[in-house]
Amino acid sequence: VAEQLAGALEAHQRGDLDAAECRYRNILERDPHQPDALHLLGVTELQRQRHDAAAQLIRRAISANPQAAAFYSNLAAALQAQGRLDEAAEALEQAVGIEPDFADAWLNLGLVHSAAGRWVEGVRALRRAVELRPESNEIRLRFADAQFELGLIHQRACRFVEAAAAYESAICGRPTFASAHSNLGAALERLGEFERAHRHFLRAVELEPDFPEAQLNLGNSYRQRGEIDSAIRCYDRALEARPVYRDAAVNRGVSLVALGRIDDAIAGYEQAMVHHPESPLLHFNRALAWLTAGDFARGWREYDWRWRYDAVSRGLAEPEWDGSPLPAGRTLFVHAEQGVGDEIMFASCLPDVLARTGACVVDCDPRLVPLFQRSFPAARVFAAPQPRTLGHCAELPSFDVQIAAGSLPRLFRPTLDCFPAGRAWLTPDACAVSRWRERYRALGEGLKVGISWRGGGKRDTIIARSTGLVDWKPVLDVPGIRFVNLQYGDCRQELDELRSRAGHAIHDWGDADPLCDLDDFASQIAALDLVISVDNSTVHMAGALGVPVWTLLPIEADWRWLRDRETSPWYPSMRLFRRCPDKGWPAVFELIAAQLAHGV
Repeated sequence: VAEQLAGALEAHQRGDLDAAECRYRNILERDPHQPDALHLLGVTELQRQRHDAAAQLIRRAISANPQAAAFYSNLAAALQAQGRLDEAAEALEQAVGIEPDFADAWLNLGLVHSAAGRWVEGVRALRRAVELRPESNEIRLRFADAQFELGLIHQRACRFVEAAAAYESAICGRPTFASAHSNLGAALERLGEFERAHRHFLRAVELEPDFPEAQLNLGNSYRQRGEIDSAIRCYDRALEARPVYRDAAVNRGVSLVALGRIDDAIAGYEQAMVHHPESPLLHFNRALAWLTAGDFARGWREYDWRWRYDAVSRGLAEPEWDGSPLPAGRTLFVHAEQGVGDEIMFASCLPDVLARTGACVVDCDPRLVPLFQRSFPAARVFAAPQPRTLGHCAELPSFDVQIAAGSLPRLFRPTLDCFPAGRAWLTPDACAVSRWRERYRALGEGLKVGISWRGGGKRDTIIARSTGLVDWKPVLDVPGIRFVNLQYGDCRQELDELRSRAGHAIHDWGDADPLCDLDDFASQIAALDLVISVDNSTVHMAGALGVPVWTLLPIEADWRWLRDRETSPWYPSMRLFRRCPDKGWPAVFELIAAQLAHGV
């Protein structure tokens, strides 16, 4: 038998499957349970793509000799070819259980687990294969591919620490893996490691200059650093590689608007619309570009694309109000949308609404109800349902027509000339304002200035708008001013660090909570001499109350602040301090400090 097996194997190895099969079958005629002949005959069937026959023969070999690791490995190959991945994994587990240093079995086990979507198990097996055969480039490449797929899974699940670790392992297996560098950078950004992220984006485009996703990621990284020209070059390169790349077109447009090149931005959006004519993202950003330029006539019309982009529609069946006076007995419903700052800003149109309708029903964020009811006594104010997709609030009276608050400017602010001059529209609680003034008086002589240093709801806007409290040192060094904390959220640690490191005390009261009690927050602001804040809901509240407010704007300032203006048509009491593309926040704080030193 040994001689016959040797001859059969020699024929098998030189590729003569017919001769090998004949000799294996001759052996099995004499000994039907000969394990090696059964196994090798199964291998010939496997090579001929007759996977079911191969699996049957190899199972018979295993019955005859259950301790041969190679038998299980080849059985797994037959099962995997039939899509029986769980059975294939079980067979390979048997193989490595018998022979723990069986590198090929570990490799195949990793591939089978990966094919079944079990990435953690797949990577573990491939790592073991790499350890056993470190010189094998094939195993290293497969391991890198599996780690990359595992990173994608972790990234989709927002497990960015695990995703970053997987991408780093993929790069170890394949240092020139451009996609892994790009995705690692994206994961690191989500972890706040922006410098490391930037280096990996640079490496990705160095390895593959025409890799559009990597160019997009690098462009976004440059934007975050304030290097807008470099960002635009990356977006241009991404669009050269993929002319229909919508996201690159959008981000390029946003960057052009930040530089004041609004016509170029709009032209870019319209070029992208040739490929994506119904893209809400493109239409909405074109609307914002027009609004930034002060082209309200076109901007407000296009602004309705927000309902198909990211605004939450209430799905109301009643017709939209066209702005015409309502006959007696007819009721208008103005419903809330977007964030608290937006609600306050759009509420500047409610006096115009009431002048045309006499009365209406309004809903708003529940925290704004007492403030709105006091400010607009002719309106009936209700808390908006949470979430707002619920449509009608149960307590809401019946109405005939409706309009979203963000659609009111289309009717009442079609041009800059239509913005009323010098009008505040929110009325704080007079008793609460007096209480806060008493508290401020107890601080001693000098201006009472409220400050807020963080803002934004989404990650990118938080990064762009927010500052560190330590950055405010030039402002806080101005003598004769009592600074008051208006920052929402828990900031006690920042206040303590500022006091210990710089000796500055920002006055704070534990019973003031702008996240929960906006009516009291309005009274706190109304009692101040000045508010200085980054772009967040605090500046909207101060502006709507008519309190002097200095707003710090990032390079990519929001559309509502227009371009190249030091004042806002929305808020007559507001001054705008803009961060320039070629300068950081320190220049803004130095300017504000100089202005404070000369008096408000």
